Amino acid sequence: MMSNWKFFIARRIYRSREGEKEVSKPAVRIAMAGIAIGLAVMIVSVAVVIGFKHQVRDKVIGMGSDIVVSSIEGAQLYQMNPVVANDSLLSVIWNIPQVSHVQRYATKPGMIMTADNFQGMIVKGVAQEYDWTYLKAHLQEGEIPALTDSVASNRVLVSRSMAD
Repeated sequence: MMSNWKFFIARRIYRSREGEKEVSKPAVRIAMAGIAIGLAVMIVSVAVVIGFKHQVRDKVIGMGSDIVVSSIEGAQLYQMNPVVANDSLLSVIWNIPQVSHVQRYATKPGMIMTADNFQGMIVKGVAQEYDWTYLKAHLQEGEIPALTDSVASNRVLVSRSMAD
């Protein structure tokens, strides 16, 4: 009997008390528990993926924007030809009901050289109307530069990994 213990347990689960062949209540309960645990794991994993997706989207939009208006002629990967943001273009954009903020900026690719390495970067120049809300919420050290129309600023903000 000891050598056939697996067969003994299987027979006990498969047969009812009357000896008929049917799946017993413990087997059904084990199957239901397995399905419930599997479903709970799937729900948790989908929630984690959706949360991660929202976090990535918020970072991309926080550093960029929902919509970017750019020039189509000669567009390169990191440096676009400038768009003249005159009053007529800005008024057309501001008249769109879903637009809450318009800001101008320019980007330029660059490199940072350390004692033993190079690292690529993109410098983003901003104007006075730049929305600093996202950066203020994530600023760990330093301060947001004060920008004016009359005096150019040479202040920069860099990420923690870039600063390290």
